[in-house]
Amino acid sequence: MDSNCCAASMLYNIACIPEPASEPGAKPTCMFAAHFPTTNLAKFEKVNKVFGLGTVQKILSLLGREDRKRAVTALCYEADARLRDPIFGCDGMVLQYQKDLQDLNKKIASSQSELASIVGPDNVPKYNELPIPDDFLATEKMEGLTEDQQNQVTQLPTVDAQKILTEMFGNHGADDGASTSAGPSKA
Repeated sequence: MDSNCCAASMLYNIACIPEPASEPGAKPTCMFAAHFPTTNLAKFEKVNKVFGLGTVQKILSLLGREDRKRAVTALCYEADARLRDPIFGCDGMVLQYQKDLQDLNKKIASSQSELASIVGPDNVPKYNELPIPDDFLATEKMEGLTEDQQNQVTQLPTVDAQKILTEMFGNHGADDGASTSAGPSKA
């Protein structure tokens, strides 16, 4: 086995750490080579700094090959978060996002009550009922996108979702302009 096939062997100047053999008599391969190549030493250095070589080796050796990629992604994400915020890590990011969301909801409620005092409570539009200007997303950036990507940007159902809905429910009311959002008619 090459002594520099992975970031761990290059950083520590040791032989590669073989993964447990999946088949008897199989040639051992480096456990870290697929996930921490020598071309990306910074990725391994972050994970190593937070978790240590032995812990990463133990985690990866307990998992099957298919689960290792997700585990390495999670370890890298957590290592980045721990280096930014050593106390809370990923939890700190979640807590900050929740706090930001609460602050925004308070600002929306405050703005709605201020608007209600000016125009009356019945005339205050809900944020999801506000009209979007025609040129809101009509930029050069949208021109290069596929229809599916444009729908994702504008938060419309994807083309596949639209096809599935059409197959399930057909085009009820599409030809006559009738709306199905009001529920069944009382005729």
